[in-house]
Amino acid sequence: MLIDHSEVPKLLRRSHIHSGYRPLNKSLRYYVASAFRLHNELVNFWTHMLPFFFIYFYFLHPEIFFEAELRWPLVVLYSGISVLFVASSFTHLMHSRSQNDHVFWLLVDFSGIFVFSLCVGIQRISMKESSSFFSTDYWTTSGFFVIAPFWKTRDVIRLITCLSVAAVLYVPLLDRYFSSSTDLDPGLSLHSSAFMWLLISGIFMGANIPECFAPGRFDYFCYGHQLFHLCIFMVTWNVCEAARLDADSVNPELLSTKIDLFPTVMKILFLNVLGIVGTISVLFKIAKGKNEEQK
Repeated sequence: MLIDHSEVPKLLRRSHIHSGYRPLNKSLRYYVASAFRLHNELVNFWTHMLPFFFIYFYFLHPEIFFEAELRWPLVVLYSGISVLFVASSFTHLMHSRSQNDHVFWLLVDFSGIFVFSLCVGIQRISMKESSSFFSTDYWTTSGFFVIAPFWKTRDVIRLITCLSVAAVLYVPLLDRYFSSSTDLDPGLSLHSSAFMWLLISGIFMGANIPECFAPGRFDYFCYGHQLFHLCIFMVTWNVCEAARLDADSVNPELLSTKIDLFPTVMKILFLNVLGIVGTISVLFKIAKGKNEEQK
């Protein structure tokens, strides 16, 4: 039995989505099983879980098991995208259980976005220069969500930091835009397509289109966040294809695990994982305390 928005805490409501909410405080099994039942998060779950399977079987699995030598930058990239999709899928599946669950799983979702950004950056630019910038996006998104979940300016700050990260990720490609043509550099057109889909996704994510024009009419299918998910799949698909083409055109020694950069990158990834766990732990305790005070 589903409920409407009037029976759901404000923190768990979607703008302009009036029905199709799952009841609160059910068992974990109920929310896992809801992956196969109609509700307003069902499409959100599958529009990231199916892309995860696609990325894994089409890119990650062949790269690990069928390449003559492991090309670690591609493995890192594909793994980061997989983390993004899995984190988002389970967030949409599990966040509706309670306000505390909502906060925890949204922090997991933000962490998936951070890992994705970091792994794309590993492939394109030095991690020592980029890691702190990606952390700015992660901490502003997560921190403001916990401290001021209903502050409208929070969304503006989130948008600015996300756009800034997107721009920085394309800085290493600028020389290719000025010195190469798409005929000589086929990966360049795919990078451009990825950026185009990223901009389109921002429209659906930020403007809540089309449900803002007809509240209650898109409660189950085709509301903005679902369309945003489809755009993100196109972003990642283009990014993966471009990375594979780029890898074919560079010195193979740069992709080898024997290169000096490899252990440094592994340490950076490990430290960032520890940072993510610590960030989630601290912010979740803060949010849980705030929720207890409001009861």
